[in-house]
Amino acid sequence: MRNMGLPVLLWLCVLMGADTPTSAVKKVREGVLHFQNSKWEDADSAFTEAKKLAPENSVVVFDRACARRAKGAVDDARSDFQSAALAKDPATAVKSYYNLGCLESSEAKRVLGDKPEEVTGEAREQSIQLLLTSIRHYHSALRIDGDHRESRHNLELTRLYIKHIQAKWAEFDRQKERDQKNLIEFLNFLEERQDQLLTATQRLTDQQESAALRRFARETADTQDLLHEEIEPLREKIRADVGGAAAAQQGREDPATVLDTEAVKVGESMQQAVEALQSLEANGAVQNQEQALAGLNGLYLAVASYQKVLQRAIKAQAPFVPPPVEAE
Repeated sequence: MRNMGLPVLLWLCVLMGADTPTSAVKKVREGVLHFQNSKWEDADSAFTEAKKLAPENSVVVFDRACARRAKGAVDDARSDFQSAALAKDPATAVKSYYNLGCLESSEAKRVLGDKPEEVTGEAREQSIQLLLTSIRHYHSALRIDGDHRESRHNLELTRLYIKHIQAKWAEFDRQKERDQKNLIEFLNFLEERQDQLLTATQRLTDQQESAALRRFARETADTQDLLHEEIEPLREKIRADVGGAAAAQQGREDPATVLDTEAVKVGESMQQAVEALQSLEANGAVQNQEQALAGLNGLYLAVASYQKVLQRAIKAQAPFVPPPVEAE
């Protein structure tokens, strides 16, 4: 989240207006000096005194919000920025909304921690809600001042980050799911997903072209493309689960090589299905998906058969394994 949650901006007391009591101006100057010296508590106290002397002055509230944000009093800072955002002066309102956006972005960054790609559950939902809230604040600033560059910049940055982190989460979840499955379980998972996609694509074969059909075909193509990305992890599992044991076999073709070749063919069929769906060629997509499904089924049966043979071989060799030598 680099560049998000930018530092708050402290206004100078000269912006307070000529009708502000001198005593309030003096307190604001004290607060500004404390703020510049990173004495956040003293700055907060000085601005609070100034607010008592000039209770209707929104700039004082804004300045206090900055001090409270700097010292980490997030809820109090948020409340003050929200109050200052209601100011009649457009400049005060814009800066308040902008800083509210920065505050919520910083809170999202805090929730996500040092490894945002690996957070799960409630932390994901909370961070996205905070980022969406920050976007609303930037929008509010731009409704008042359409040329406010900082708000527009952060608005686009936040939108891009939401898309980025959600894609990272999706990949993290997929990798976790891969790691939890052995080869047989992974093949079964791929078969089920491919069968679902085949059923979905078959619905397109007898429909007239329309905006809804194009959208459905595009979504199905995207899902098929995601499934196609699982072919390389499948090949890795084949090499890991079959390759080592197969090397010991004599006079027979390496099963890992055979299975890997079939996995590549499945991947090619999936890719062709993606291209057919993108071209709205539903019948061609169905044919390619059927080939992919048949290939996955063949891989499943081959791996299951191979594992049974391997288990029998291990069992047959077990009596020849010498027993452990007991220490005298």
